[in-house]
Amino acid sequence: MCYTFPAVKPLLIFACAAALVAIGPLQFNSASQASKGKAQHSDKPPEPPPSFVDRAEPPKPETYSAEVTGEGKPKPVRITELPPNDRWYKAYVITTMILVGVGIVGVVMAYRTLKAIERQGRAMMNSERAWVVVTISKTSLPRMWGATDPWLKLRPVLTNHGKTTARIIRVVARWEAIRQDKPGIPAQLPTTPAYADDASIWKLEISLILPPNAPGQPMTVWIPARDLQRAKAGVHSLYVHGFVEYRDTVKDELHRTRFCYIWWEDPPGFTIAGITPPAYLEAT
Repeated sequence: MCYTFPAVKPLLIFACAAALVAIGPLQFNSASQASKGKAQHSDKPPEPPPSFVDRAEPPKPETYSAEVTGEGKPKPVRITELPPNDRWYKAYVITTMILVGVGIVGVVMAYRTLKAIERQGRAMMNSERAWVVVTISKTSLPRMWGATDPWLKLRPVLTNHGKTTARIIRVVARWEAIRQDKPGIPAQLPTTPAYADDASIWKLEISLILPPNAPGQPMTVWIPARDLQRAKAGVHSLYVHGFVEYRDTVKDELHRTRFCYIWWEDPPGFTIAGITPPAYLEAT
């Protein structure tokens, strides 16, 4: 897409050809040459020179006074006829228009080239930066803790799928149990996720270095065992969602990855929640 001379060469050749067509063949004034030849071979004697004696009558007093009084006034200039547009002028105009068109094409091509370079640079930086993804495997079933009021401990996994190191600075997760209207049909989450401080929220601000392709488990989600039993019975829909904030080492920009999982019985375990509002699944 670069703007090179071979791309403009045909336009310059076309401009020169148009200029030559507009000029046309050169023509000489044969009438002036003929009159010159006749003047050289004429046998008539030359006319006597005009007399230097000015015999004009002196101007009348009225006329002279009028000329004297109007001498200091500016006289209007009137253009009764424009100069003729000869072939050289037409060739100049045509060539100028063609060169202007060539310049506009060059500017457009240069602009497109710069945009393409910018897109390539952005894509290269995105491929080199860190990309952190949160996963909950179906085989990672919650572990039971406590006897009287048991809780389940869940450990989501953070994995850096980029090519550079990520620095984790904040992780937030929560569980949410919503009653189903119809058995077997998952209940819908609210349009906007809420992470207010209550028993279902788990928050942590850290500074964890996560190398590429190296998993980490800095977050823990505690789920009541009774909610899991209701989800297995098809009464409630049990969700685990949240987000992780991190910085990349390419431009030190802040990024956020959201995640949302739902308990599913066939086979048993947490799987990615497919039918959720867009605010629960985001990656920047």
